Amino acid sequence: MRDANVPPENRPASPEFFAFVSANVVGMLLVAMADGKLHWNEHEAIVEAMRVLGDHVSAQQTLTFLDETAHLLEAISADEWPTFFHPVRRLPPHRKELLLGMATRIAFSDSHLSVEESRLIHKIADWIEANGKSRRIWKRDVHTALAIGRQRGFTYTGVENLELV
Repeated sequence: MRDANVPPENRPASPEFFAFVSANVVGMLLVAMADGKLHWNEHEAIVEAMRVLGDHVSAQQTLTFLDETAHLLEAISADEWPTFFHPVRRLPPHRKELLLGMATRIAFSDSHLSVEESRLIHKIADWIEANGKSRRIWKRDVHTALAIGRQRGFTYTGVENLELV
C-alpha cells in the first residue's frame, strides 16, 4: 500500500519517478558526451548519481542501463533529444532544479564547464520548461557547491560559461 503522504514523483514505482530518473540519466549522459566522448571521471560521477537516484537497483543493472542509454543516444538524431525530457515538464520546480544540478555536476566532474556543456544544460532547462525562478535557484546552488569545493582545495574553470545561453 502506498503512503498517501509521499508525493507521486518520490514513489519508486510511479511513472513520475521513472520519468525523472530517465531524464536525469539522459541529461547526465548528454552533458558527459558533449565533447564527443565519455571520460572516466564523468562516468564515475554518473554512476554515483545513479546510486543515489536508484538505491534499490544493483550496480550491474545501473551499468547496463547507462550503457544501453548511451548507445541509444548515439543512434538517434540530436533533434530527438528533447522528447526524453517532455514528461519532466509536469514535475514540480524542485525536481527540475535537481535535474539541472545533476547535469551541471557531471559537467564539472572534470573541474571545467565547457561552452558546449553549458549550452546543452541551458537547452535542457528549456526542454523541461524550467522557469526563471528555478533557473536562478539552480545557478545559486551550483555557485554554492563550487564555493564549498574551493574551500576544500578544488579549482574550477569555465564557471563564466554557466551564464551562457
